[in-house]
Amino acid sequence: MLLKLISKNQMNELKIATAMVFPIIVILALAFFFFILPQLWDKNGMAKKPQMAPYQYSYDKKSVDESIKKDPRIKPAEARLIHRLLKGRHEKEI
Repeated sequence: MLLKLISKNQMNELKIATAMVFPIIVILALAFFFFILPQLWDKNGMAKKPQMAPYQYSYDKKSVDESIKKDPRIKPAEARLIHRLLKGRHEKEI
């Protein structure tokens, strides 16, 4: 049915377009299987975990103090704990 609707000229153009696209698809598939997939597994066949860069954050004491002063429920001892947590010193020192 479809072949009757397409003229011979259109059929030839379709064949040419397919012939041009097919090698590109093959090259992309080969690149995927030989270069991208092997990077996802280590030598033992185990999936590699994505390596994340360590998160660098900054601690702004002024803005934290302002936020603590706005909330009357936060006591001074709790404020010190909040500052310690934000600085990264959450282990209790003995």
